Amino acid sequence: MAKSTDLDVIGTWKLLSCVTIDDKTGEKKSLYGENPKGYITLLPGGRVTALITQNDRPIPKSDRDCAEALKSMLAYSGKYRLEDGKFITKVDIAWNEAWVGTEQERNFKIEGNRLTITALPSPLSYDAAPARAEIVWEREA
Repeated sequence: MAKSTDLDVIGTWKLLSCVTIDDKTGEKKSLYGENPKGYITLLPGGRVTALITQNDRPIPKSDRDCAEALKSMLAYSGKYRLEDGKFITKVDIAWNEAWVGTEQERNFKIEGNRLTITALPSPLSYDAAPARAEIVWEREA
């Protein structure tokens, strides 16, 4: 398989799935429900912006609802670079303040119009079980 370049990842990608995969059992768990919504945009200058939400999010009507809504989404932006099959983002803004100022390193592969990004362990799950995150995107036409 040919090595992916910056030009291969540039564009807007629509979310197809976002799951964790248990390393021991292989069990997949959807992180944002069935049919989550999301986009990731990678610009030629090296900026990435990503947003993922659960598909059936209720409209918040209280402070508590707003806090719960935060659990049903992911959003971040930063400068990215590609190194040895890894997609590395220096996060400068995020829904989770713990990510700000960090480098989030992921494996990635492009097959046709699909971009698959994986992380081990999953930074998206707070469960104790070791799992990897797998996020699959499809290039927008």
